[in-house]
Amino acid sequence: MLVTKEWHLWQHECFTSKRQQPFKQVFRELYVVTKGEQTKTGSKRYEGHQVNPRQAIALLGQRGWISSPDEGLRRTFHQEGLIAIVSVANGYYTPMDVEGLTIDRLNFYKRDEWKPLPLADIPPRIFSEVMRDLDLVVSTDFSVD
Repeated sequence: MLVTKEWHLWQHECFTSKRQQPFKQVFRELYVVTKGEQTKTGSKRYEGHQVNPRQAIALLGQRGWISSPDEGLRRTFHQEGLIAIVSVANGYYTPMDVEGLTIDRLNFYKRDEWKPLPLADIPPRIFSEVMRDLDLVVSTDFSVD
């Protein structure tokens, strides 16, 4: 609906008619590749955000993410053959595990190919879903133990 420029019309109609959302995403946040990210192979949109490891992993785990000691956090989109990986600054299982993890960057890869993909090549739905997950984690008030 974003491409057809009809999304706002759907939202308006649902609101004025007091209609229950026909599907959950009508009023969901939308994240798009920014102009500055168009030519990049990774996003640093959330770089420097510190999160509580246990809480962040638990929250992301509910959304299909897994923790990988060698990589950071990853989510596989099997149907599309894509993997999203969030790397963290200064390693993963270090003393930061107690103080918190600091997000470094987000990259996407084709399964079985470890060359980062240009963000402009990532399907918009997947990009938005991944960024929404990250925004949820960095926006949640985690008190670092």
